[in-house]
Amino acid sequence: MHDAWQALERQLREHVKGLPEAEFEVGQRERAYQAVTASYRFPELPEFAGQAEHDAPAFRQGSDQATVTVYIPCKGDPTLFRFYHGSRPYSPPPPAFDVENGFLVKSYVVEKRRLETIDQLVEQDIKTLESFFAEVRRVVPLFNEQLEAAAKQAFDQKVC
Repeated sequence: MHDAWQALERQLREHVKGLPEAEFEVGQRERAYQAVTASYRFPELPEFAGQAEHDAPAFRQGSDQATVTVYIPCKGDPTLFRFYHGSRPYSPPPPAFDVENGFLVKSYVVEKRRLETIDQLVEQDIKTLESFFAEVRRVVPLFNEQLEAAAKQAFDQKVC
């Protein structure tokens, strides 16, 4: 996550260097500063937004397993889920999900006679994701504050 923040800060500073002089005039400076800051901030943190739903189990002929696709609604920007593993690098990787139209989507393969365990598997994955994301939730607002300070500094340096 720190690496992503540093990359954003470098991009922000380069962006400010490339702005036309008109952006630094008295009436335009505040608007330009706010626009640049907003475009480089980490987005709204993702969070779970309701109960998980799932499709009917898909059975395979000749197999004692079934596949159940689960949809977990989430709001915020799901791209921040990519920072989960980096928040706890010495732990096993978090569960992997696809992101589709505001849902985290995962297919679970379970034994036919154990289909009732699907809710427990989903709940376990959600708890694991939440534990990984606790650190990300803590640091994102701090990184956004630092990006804002970097933008202010870049604008001040450009004006001086």
